[in-house]
Amino acid sequence: MNPKRKIILISLIFGVVNISAIILFLIPFLKEIKGSFSELAVMKKELASSQELLENVNKIKDTYRNIEADLNKIDNLFVDQAVPVGIIAFWEDTAQNYDVKINPSSITLRNADEKEKKSSPWNFLLFQMSLEGSFSNFLKFLEKNENGPYLSELRTITVRSRAGFPGDVNAGLGGKIFTK
Repeated sequence: MNPKRKIILISLIFGVVNISAIILFLIPFLKEIKGSFSELAVMKKELASSQELLENVNKIKDTYRNIEADLNKIDNLFVDQAVPVGIIAFWEDTAQNYDVKINPSSITLRNADEKEKKSSPWNFLLFQMSLEGSFSNFLKFLEKNENGPYLSELRTITVRSRAGFPGDVNAGLGGKIFTK
């Protein structure tokens, strides 16, 4: 064999061995790179989703901060069912301010029964009370109660004139006080 052909044959064999070695070593690396790119794509999607979720959470926090005062005002409209002292004190103060006598022992609060509860989407206590005073002051008391700090619903009002006291009335009120 001619030395030129030997060099070409050896170069050809060496080239084939090198190319085979490169292919055998390169294919696993390419597969690993492809897998890494797939993982990277999944991680990018998860990151985008997490960032979107974080933005939504921040928007909710901002919205809550903006409406927190209103939510507190709404919460204060409802009486504490376990200890409804606030509404009783409000009634007594209002009665005193308008020169209406409220009989503290006449104030009764009770839980609604199951049938009554179905009539409202909110929890409530039922109340009844007796009042005495001039008719105009009684009307002022009613208006103050209606526009007062607690959410209530008057259901019954009975008014009778007081014998021997012209212009004065005995009144009875009944209704609902909505609770937390």
